[in-house]
Amino acid sequence: MPLRVLLTGHNGYIGSALAPLLQACGHVVVGLDAGYFRECTLGNAAQDPPCLWKDVRDVDADTLRRFDAVIHLAAVVPRLGHGVTDGAVESINRKSALRLAKLAKRAGAARFIMASSSLEARETDAWPEPDVNTECGITALADDSFAPLVLRLPEVYGASPRFRADLPFNRIALAAFTGSAIRLPNANQAMRPLIHVDDVATAFATALLTPSALTSGRILDVGWERECHADGDLARIITDALPECSIECIPGVGDAANVGPVNFVKFQSLLPGCFPQWSAATGLQQMLDAFCRAGITASDLAGYRFDRRMQLESLRARGEVRSDLHWKRGLGEEMATWAA
Repeated sequence: MPLRVLLTGHNGYIGSALAPLLQACGHVVVGLDAGYFRECTLGNAAQDPPCLWKDVRDVDADTLRRFDAVIHLAAVVPRLGHGVTDGAVESINRKSALRLAKLAKRAGAARFIMASSSLEARETDAWPEPDVNTECGITALADDSFAPLVLRLPEVYGASPRFRADLPFNRIALAAFTGSAIRLPNANQAMRPLIHVDDVATAFATALLTPSALTSGRILDVGWERECHADGDLARIITDALPECSIECIPGVGDAANVGPVNFVKFQSLLPGCFPQWSAATGLQQMLDAFCRAGITASDLAGYRFDRRMQLESLRARGEVRSDLHWKRGLGEEMATWAA
């Protein structure tokens, strides 16, 4: 049955892949986004759904009325410079997530699905306590009429209409394509759980149609064992695709760490129809093909267009956003016409 879905962060890396999939499934999709990354496109502009240009911190209950479900992706990277306050990141990533879930429940939405992703979790064996507190606060809202679900994501990779080069495997792929030096930790046993951005979109679309009694109030680690790779494996995948590429393995250099085993059993048992369509090898080739079509050069690796932290810091340095990451000029808040 088609649902009326509000998708926050539709202008982001995952959102720009998820929105067209939800529409293809027959759902009525409306996006909600602050627009920080509107112009950060890879190749042709993304086909965005009707949307409301609004900061997630400014959403009220009226905004959420008439929606059957809310999918919450909107977030910013942590540890921003150029005078961006730590409170701004905390407010967007954690406080607003819990507030949005409460508002969605009050407005009558039946489902709330949130993406949870943490750099710290990829670098250690533990999910950060503040993130866990937010997740638990959201899932605690579950009752007979409201079904919240948190999907924890491993490292995401792959081409998207709004590409991110600040994700480790994506950055490696871009560096390989542009002939830049690639340095990996000399740790063949350091495992990276990976997931392609299109498989993330499929997971959300599948969760949306899974009976709420199965998923309500749960926190699920999304992924598949076959997509956990050692750094040595990734190096071989890259050199198989680009034999001329030179990879230097240096102890202690790079983003990967042994994040330990991740339990995907609950996710796979509750969403049994969700299977990965991509592998690291096919995803790498997809990115290389996208870079070629878009005419990507080494300057794109060094620039801010595909780096979320650099993009936000650039907006701040140019005076376009305040220290709390609210736009100085404001946002057009009109929503495009959509089917009621």
